[in-house]
Amino acid sequence: MTLPQLIKNYQGKVLESQFKKSYNIAQQVVLAAKADVGVGNFTEFCTDYNGSEYTNNETCYKALTKAWIGKEIDTTYKYDSQYQIKRTDEIRTYNNRQEATKSAIAGFGNLWQVYKNKDGTLMQYSIIEHKLYITVDTNGLKKPNKLGHDIFVMYTDKQDRVVGNKQSKLYTDEELDGMEFDTEYSKERAGNPCSAKSNQKANGIGCSWYAIADINPDTGENGYWKTLP
Repeated sequence: MTLPQLIKNYQGKVLESQFKKSYNIAQQVVLAAKADVGVGNFTEFCTDYNGSEYTNNETCYKALTKAWIGKEIDTTYKYDSQYQIKRTDEIRTYNNRQEATKSAIAGFGNLWQVYKNKDGTLMQYSIIEHKLYITVDTNGLKKPNKLGHDIFVMYTDKQDRVVGNKQSKLYTDEELDGMEFDTEYSKERAGNPCSAKSNQKANGIGCSWYAIADINPDTGENGYWKTLP
């Protein structure tokens, strides 16, 4: 085995270990927030929608923040530099072909203003599309800062379990150009991309399911962490 391959394998193992830790912590955060709010179904409570707004989103955000950083603060409408980071570093796509811009990932929470934990890991949550999304940066501001490598989008299911976001369809550039979208981010997020072949600027938002299952999204075979592009 060549030295570059050995280095890549080692880096993959490090990223895998960091992801597993963050994934488990994300589940603990949800359960702690659920207990704090005192509801039977946290996801159902947080995504309650009255036709114009999510009625309990502020309560859920406060509980999640308390569970994550260990202190009750209200950063719903303000920035707190002690507990949040306004990141200016570049976030890249899964295959490193594009920069993952704010306009491309709109809706999945603000990855550029995140909550920081004592161990340096970062988390953001967003209630949209009738789901509670949780995004983690498993090693904080350290490299590689790529979707599907150290930055992952997940969500909670009806049993309040944190589950992986999965690619539903891999679109070609020609297919995307031939489709109509209301917004630019709808085009970049179409199909929840996670592929070494995708040119979408949100490529990587659908990778967490494959990371959990350790499956390569392009081949369907085992070895997600060994075959990161």
